[in-house]
Amino acid sequence: MAKGYVKFHDTSHEVMKELRKLSGRALRAGGKVAAKAIQNNTPKRSGRLEKAAGYRVRTGKDGTPFLELGFFSKKRARKANRAYFANPNWIEFGTKPHMISAGKKNRKGNIKRALSDGTRAFGRSVSHPAQAAKPFVKTTILSSIAEIRKAQEVGLSELTKKIEELTSIPDNYEVEDGESP
Repeated sequence: MAKGYVKFHDTSHEVMKELRKLSGRALRAGGKVAAKAIQNNTPKRSGRLEKAAGYRVRTGKDGTPFLELGFFSKKRARKANRAYFANPNWIEFGTKPHMISAGKKNRKGNIKRALSDGTRAFGRSVSHPAQAAKPFVKTTILSSIAEIRKAQEVGLSELTKKIEELTSIPDNYEVEDGESP
């Protein structure tokens, strides 16, 4: 329906639960493909950032499922029983020049320890130069849209069949003009 939308009158718990389940399944299929693409295109250094890429399907306040795609936070990694987490923002968006300080200041205002790489000490603070942005997540998602849609087709076809089944009963729905609310 190009210029209309279907408004269901049968909004029973069972019907809505089934529609949400099928749409969540389609989102999950697309999420798997997108997370795998991000893992493959993540800059490799230690492999921890690559392993932290993932997805999850959550439910909004109105019950509509939506897809979260990105990297596990420390809290989310702990919930998912993963030993690793990462924050790709520094790579994705870059950084400005900033100071890195060692430890916290004590009562007298002195920093407790010095920064080192294990063999040599650098001092109490280091001036970090800016890091250029490398937007690998955005470019990966935009280049993988066709594969994500292809993965979602199975779930969306099941959802379409269910909607057609529900719309075959005239008392269950009506088609309204205009955009979806």
